[in-house]
Amino acid sequence: MLNRPYINNFKSGVLPFLIALFSWLGAQAQQKEIPLQEAFDNLQKNKKVRFFYQPEWVEGIIVDQETLTLPLSEFLDKAFSNTSLSYVLYKKKYVILFNDLPDSLQNRFTGRARKIDERTFVPDGKEYSMGGKVKEANSGESIVGASIYIEELKTGTVTDVYGGYSITVPSGIYTLQISAIGKAPATHRVILQKNISLDIDLFDHLTQLSEVIVKGEAMDKNISSIDMGLVKLDLKTLQSIPSFLGEADIIKSITLLPGVSTVGEGAGGFNVRGGNTDQNLVLIDDVPVFNTSHLFGFFSTVNTDIVKDVALYKGGMPAQYGGRISSVLDIKLKDGNLKEFTGSGGVGTISSKFSLEGPIVKDKASFVVGGRYAYPNWILKKVPDYSIRNSEGDFYDAHATLNYHINEKNTLRYSSYYSVDRFKFAADTVFGWSTFNSIIKWNSLVSKKLFFSTSAFFSNYVYSIEGLSDNSEFKTDFGIRNIGAKVDGSYFITLENKIDFGVSTTFYDFNPGALNPAEGSSINHRSLQQERSIESGLYINNEFKLNARIGILAGLRYSIYSNIGPQDILLYEPGIPKSPSSVIDTLSFGSGSSIKTYSGLEPRSSVRITLDDQSSVKISYNRTIQYLHLISNTTAISPVDVWKPSNYYIKPQTGQQLSLGYFKNLKDNAIETSVEFYYKEIQNMVEYKDGADLFLNPFLESELLPAFGKAYGAEVLVRKNHGKLTGWAGYTFSRSLRQVKGSSQSETINRGKFYPSNFDKPHDLTVAMNYRFTRRLSISSNFTFNSGRPITYPSAVFIVDGYSIVQFDERNQGRIPDYHRLDVSFIFDKTLKQTKRWKGSWAFSVYNLYGRKNPYSVFFSPTYKGSLPQAYRLAVLGTIFPSLSYNFKF
Repeated sequence: MLNRPYINNFKSGVLPFLIALFSWLGAQAQQKEIPLQEAFDNLQKNKKVRFFYQPEWVEGIIVDQETLTLPLSEFLDKAFSNTSLSYVLYKKKYVILFNDLPDSLQNRFTGRARKIDERTFVPDGKEYSMGGKVKEANSGESIVGASIYIEELKTGTVTDVYGGYSITVPSGIYTLQISAIGKAPATHRVILQKNISLDIDLFDHLTQLSEVIVKGEAMDKNISSIDMGLVKLDLKTLQSIPSFLGEADIIKSITLLPGVSTVGEGAGGFNVRGGNTDQNLVLIDDVPVFNTSHLFGFFSTVNTDIVKDVALYKGGMPAQYGGRISSVLDIKLKDGNLKEFTGSGGVGTISSKFSLEGPIVKDKASFVVGGRYAYPNWILKKVPDYSIRNSEGDFYDAHATLNYHINEKNTLRYSSYYSVDRFKFAADTVFGWSTFNSIIKWNSLVSKKLFFSTSAFFSNYVYSIEGLSDNSEFKTDFGIRNIGAKVDGSYFITLENKIDFGVSTTFYDFNPGALNPAEGSSINHRSLQQERSIESGLYINNEFKLNARIGILAGLRYSIYSNIGPQDILLYEPGIPKSPSSVIDTLSFGSGSSIKTYSGLEPRSSVRITLDDQSSVKISYNRTIQYLHLISNTTAISPVDVWKPSNYYIKPQTGQQLSLGYFKNLKDNAIETSVEFYYKEIQNMVEYKDGADLFLNPFLESELLPAFGKAYGAEVLVRKNHGKLTGWAGYTFSRSLRQVKGSSQSETINRGKFYPSNFDKPHDLTVAMNYRFTRRLSISSNFTFNSGRPITYPSAVFIVDGYSIVQFDERNQGRIPDYHRLDVSFIFDKTLKQTKRWKGSWAFSVYNLYGRKNPYSVFFSPTYKGSLPQAYRLAVLGTIFPSLSYNFKF
């Protein structure tokens, strides 16, 4: 038995000590346990790991703080061992949780909706809005054209050019299905009882994710959208198409589509549905570009690594676009990665490229820089022909973008582009041209329903010709500079009713050319007057659904244009053809005074009629006015072409186009088919007198003729989007005709009858396919066939006083031989592991596989003793062109 003093000592000394010890140990144990959400915050801060989940899933879950030191996958296994949660670990730094909801594991819900039990939720009958952005999970880059589909309402919308969307629907519980090209689809469950913000992150397609994602039905844009004649290309499609010398090319890629063509290899520009090359509005980040090619058409102006989205409008042009008749090519560049530094590049046979992007302030500000450089001289030196062997050329371009998120509702963006080309022919001539574009843009989300974008831009395109012949050295300079500003707005009335509106103005300054002789040169100085003009416009678009089957896009644009002084206008004697000898007076206009003003309404409309879930019919009409003209009597764009504004004598071109299409999808939307018919008329096109002199001619208007043009055709497209074999086949039957009926014989072409335009090609067939043998190896090919373009042949030779005089047939009544070509490309991906930082791929391409000598033009030798001229074909690329390139990302 213990004695009493011992017991008293235990109570007074040992017991309190033990109580204190166990209390301390308990407190220490409690300090080692923290809420799971706090652990996530810790990991996101210290280990740069991102978690995607809903907060209510992890409420009440406690983890041991010491487990945070474990490898990430071990920590997650321990944390979720006694819960219903599962996860997917992506790139070792993205953790996607799901709680028996596999279809929502990819999304992050950034709204402020309260936790509500769906079983007890009662809608209040009011309408609420939800809006936000759809972004790439890896970079934070906004996604253009992503689809947001509401399963319960069987309707949806798409994100705008800034990745934003807004939906107004009655209070309720909805399932959103989100999809985008090249991204894994996602589904999100939303309880809507007030206005909420909902940003959505989408991941790239991954085998790892596809095993756990339940794919929702993606909205079928081909069938359900109201857009008519709209084609979109993503970066992966561009990179899979076989290319000349291994460089992915936007312009060459779109010429593989129905309704788009070019006059031949090495030709700058492109033709859409029978229109001239100058009738295409090409925008790089909303700034117009006046020359779309490098090295006379062998390369496009844009490095595809910095491109986010490419949209081509062939018909049904929305009212926000103006100033061109045939098409709009809208190229959007990347904003920059807001999460981490990434880069890409490539080394090819004659060109290399590199781009870098990343955060300046994480999730707040980002940048993108990129550039290309071409070095074709080493190949030119190996060509046997002397004139080519002693020629030289190069080009480079650079791009920079800064993107700053001021707050959740305001973003500031700056973008600039610069390019330089130079080519020296062996004989004595150097051609050069350069472009500088710059734009600053402020995007503002005023409310859930109202969005504004305000921008100001500057563009400067200059080109020159330098002569190096002895005693005849000279340099000519040309250019077009423009400064503009615009405000665009969008108002989302309801989910099925949206209004776009805006106003814009642009000032143009034209340098039509100056000939500057070098010191000691025998050439005389010559220059033309500069010209200035102002073009302004305002527009409104209303896109709405009349009912479940009929959707309508109705728009109206009003444009006004003034050619302004200072300038002196030559007056010609009325009633006779214009010529230098018929000038009778000069009319002078002071600085800023209006020389000639033109204006007009440009209605636009599209209607979609849904026949069933897999087919629809669309019809569109648009009227457009073009105030700028490219003066050129060459078949393709060349450095001697001059941009000319509408003025005292040259009227603006006006065009009208009517289109009708039938769209049908097969095999659960895996195969898209369409047939589109169009008819187009154009007034006041510019044509040229026979033998017209266009180079630095002060009487230029006397060489020009107003023409009426018409074009019509049918386009058939079959596209396969899924499976190992993907691609498309397209066929176009089309005609492009011109008519010039003047008041005299010298002002009439082909006796006033219709004749084919220079790029009239009745038949055009293109097949572009990609087959993936394995995840590493794929082969791409494209085959092109089209009718030979028109040409004017000599028909007779007369001998007069010992001189041979050649008589030609009527204009464009002959044709060069048909064109056809096969290209192939093998692509080998070295690294497919998502955990690999550096990813590289090799591309081996063969352009013109069977060495077809496709004639670009036909020339005729001088005549001797009255014989007809001998014809010679010119093939620009009349042989096989293999290339090897290495592309990388990190």
